[in-house]
Amino acid sequence: MKRTVMAVAVLAATACAGSEPSGTPTPQGSVERGSPVGASTEWLAVFLVAQDPRDLDDETEELMGAAPEAMIVSPVGCHDGLADELDADAGAYVIGVVARSKEELDRAVEDARRSTPFADEPLFRGELTVLCGVS
Repeated sequence: MKRTVMAVAVLAATACAGSEPSGTPTPQGSVERGSPVGASTEWLAVFLVAQDPRDLDDETEELMGAAPEAMIVSPVGCHDGLADELDADAGAYVIGVVARSKEELDRAVEDARRSTPFADEPLFRGELTVLCGVS
């Protein structure tokens, strides 16, 4: 099971590692509510940030048990404005949950918070434009 979890985490973490973020980041303390035509947005809650995705291995395994369908491990730069929101390097990695709506995100956050590493409120929660994996 641990190898499967690791494979999922590595695939998710590297999915857009080669992509360069584009667009103008949103100001500190705000989230982007609209998006350019053709852009995709998603609701995101971030629990932890790390420079190396391997530093999130234990948390990835925990989150796979708590909220597997909503889990995300991703470079910070894959969401427009997230680096500014977290005051983090765009090349750092986040672990959290994603959803298509605020209501779905609230449920995913509630599920994740049942697991000890995610018991605290997320560091960030909001709707952002997805920059990676979008063509």
